[in-house]
Amino acid sequence: MKKIIFLFLPFFLVLSACHHQAPPTLQQQFDTLLSQAFPDSQPGATVLVAWKGRLIYRKAFGMANMELKVPMRPEYVFRIGSITKQFTACAIMKLAEEGKLLLKDNITRYLPGYPVHGYTITIENLLTHTSGIRNYTDLPEWDAGFQRRDLTPEKLIDWFRNEPMDFAPGEQFRYSNSGYVILGYIIEKVSGLSYTQFVEDSIIKPLGLRHTVFDDTRSVVPGRVEGYQKADTVWQNADYLSMTQPYAAGALMSNVDDLYAWYKAVMEGKVLSKEMLAKAFTPYMLKNGMKTGYGYGWFLGNIQGSRTIEHAGGINGFLSSTIYLPREDAFVAVLTNSTASRPTQVAAVLAALAIGKPYEYKNLHVPHDSLNEYAGVYRSEYNGLRYVTVADTTLYVMISGSDRLQFIPYAKDKFYMKGGFTQLEFRRDSAGRIVSLVSNDRSSPIIWEKTNLPLPERKVIDLPAATLDQYTGVYPVNSRFSVTITRDGNQLYAKGTGQDKFQIFPESTIAFFAKETDILIEFVKVKATGSVVMLLH
Repeated sequence: MKKIIFLFLPFFLVLSACHHQAPPTLQQQFDTLLSQAFPDSQPGATVLVAWKGRLIYRKAFGMANMELKVPMRPEYVFRIGSITKQFTACAIMKLAEEGKLLLKDNITRYLPGYPVHGYTITIENLLTHTSGIRNYTDLPEWDAGFQRRDLTPEKLIDWFRNEPMDFAPGEQFRYSNSGYVILGYIIEKVSGLSYTQFVEDSIIKPLGLRHTVFDDTRSVVPGRVEGYQKADTVWQNADYLSMTQPYAAGALMSNVDDLYAWYKAVMEGKVLSKEMLAKAFTPYMLKNGMKTGYGYGWFLGNIQGSRTIEHAGGINGFLSSTIYLPREDAFVAVLTNSTASRPTQVAAVLAALAIGKPYEYKNLHVPHDSLNEYAGVYRSEYNGLRYVTVADTTLYVMISGSDRLQFIPYAKDKFYMKGGFTQLEFRRDSAGRIVSLVSNDRSSPIIWEKTNLPLPERKVIDLPAATLDQYTGVYPVNSRFSVTITRDGNQLYAKGTGQDKFQIFPESTIAFFAKETDILIEFVKVKATGSVVMLLH
């Protein structure tokens, strides 16, 4: 059996270039964008946009049930995945405000004997994804078979508790569903109620969220839509998942109306005090002084310089996104019933349009020789190296360990990412020499200083067809995803399930690289079995 460890290139929505006009024009811009993103014959989405306390857009697109050909309706109910974490975080903070726990408490106070490996892991570490506890949904054992099991919170925690730590608490940010599972268990220990009962009694019912429920696949939920996934070009029903496993990390269902009501209640101080919300909406700072861009249950970023409080969700058959902009009092929710959709990108474009700051650029022609002065290796204090290269008349940027992205000039020393949200500004010294660049995407701006390091070069070698043929075949990742390696003439290509095919180039008899991404792939033959394993460096 062939196995693979692989990194896939991201897909970005082509951004709309529109300007905030009178409401009818804005409605048309929304309609055009969403009709393209969610065609009538495919799984769809519900969308809500509010601005300064007014509902300015609420529509549905695509299909709620493809087999019965049921069109989507705005009030329909979806799994919202990790948006559940907001509710879990608020439940923990409510208990803290009531004096029933401290955010600085060691988790062993509530889980005696939990292996902390000599560290202090606090509740705050769990809230901010800085605990170092390994994410159970990343474990190879979390496959389609395991996902069918009904587990109690204790059994679920027992399943991952003995995994090694990824890092010391507070030293890194790494998204961990495991941390939020433990938070749900702590809520049960402190409140004396089940996690679901406590959240329902203290948050959902008092706020009148009539369409927000914890998912139980056996229950009949009015308005529940079906979830779908895509295998290459073929639509499939989503793989089964016991909703006991997402638990406090992602088991809620809701609709766009309830999520708008939820955000309004939170922002108006109906859930937590202003003091506690201020902590929740402050990026957590690591021990090295770096801000993570995540607070207590929310990501904290920006859209065209306007601050955002947001979260996305992904779970079998469903993807979702919610964004709130406090200065403009604007809110966007996009719920989809397909894991082949891109609601986070769609929501960001809608929000930018709603506040009158669209991702709109006028391309500027820059000659090849002038582009060359931007080329080089740039270093950030916390984010490693960034390589800026020029090919023909195009500027490319690659972060170490990531993908090569194309940037287009729109003003002097300023570039935007093709199909994405990142903007670059190159800065000069008094002599006019490039000394740094500032990257500004949907998170906080990052400064990269220009170094004297040479740009890395990789040399392509020729390999005979017989050598290349050793590596062709299918490399399963899990029950839902595999990578196919094919040969066309003297060229080797890689294609992931549902992904575009791209070429990989040999630099040795076993090592290959992709020009689109900073990865090195090795094909290693296992002596005992004769099978080939694909490794990523």
